Amino acid sequence: MRIDLKKSHIMIAMIVGSIQINAIQANTQTLVTPIWSGDSRSHKIALTFDDGPKPEHSTKILDILNTYGIKASFFVVGKEAKTYPDMIVRMHEAGHEICNHTYSHERLDSLTDQQLDLEFLSTNQIVKQITGQEMKYFRPPGGRFNLLILEKLTKYHLQPIMWNVNGGDFVPSISMDNEGNLQKDADGYKIKGSQDVYEEIIRTLRGGSIILLHNGSSQTIEILPKLITYLRQQGYTFVTISQLLDPKFK
Repeated sequence: MRIDLKKSHIMIAMIVGSIQINAIQANTQTLVTPIWSGDSRSHKIALTFDDGPKPEHSTKILDILNTYGIKASFFVVGKEAKTYPDMIVRMHEAGHEICNHTYSHERLDSLTDQQLDLEFLSTNQIVKQITGQEMKYFRPPGGRFNLLILEKLTKYHLQPIMWNVNGGDFVPSISMDNEGNLQKDADGYKIKGSQDVYEEIIRTLRGGSIILLHNGSSQTIEILPKLITYLRQQGYTFVTISQLLDPKFK
């Protein structure tokens, strides 16, 4: 029997290619997938606060949440948690969910493999030493991620949490001009006042929403009481990320 080597090579290449594609697909299927929101049919919504703890602002946010009996999720920066462990203790004892927001708040898509490990693991270790609990959720600074980051998060059992509502409270507040127009900062970004942040959240919110806010913003502190009151009147319930994603939690 004669063997057609050309056809055999083609068949082998096809088989190898198919195996490689299946392997890639299988690997991709095992990676964690970023979550942007919960069930839109739900009345549950989650307040999340990035970049803390920062005592000047975090204390006021915690006071407001305590006044209204609300549990939220705090995506903390490791070096800040290390500097202000008492703030982490207060968050934990109040029943808020503490989540990983890297150690130094660097752009993750510009870091090496080893640097990524340190950003994830250092924060995990710091918070666990303070609270005694492992963190389950992670948010990348600026929402930037790539395949390597997802592979790392899968390895370290961290679920990436994004957001579908962003009030834009992360830009420092400055005054309006004489005509009532919003000013711009040195980098050319348009400054949002507290009312603009509030209206943006109301405009884009729906059931199951994950709301992105920040520690370190005066706008956040200004709008929180009014926002909480209004959304409760609309029938929404404030929950942590774990509660938002748990279909059994009503």
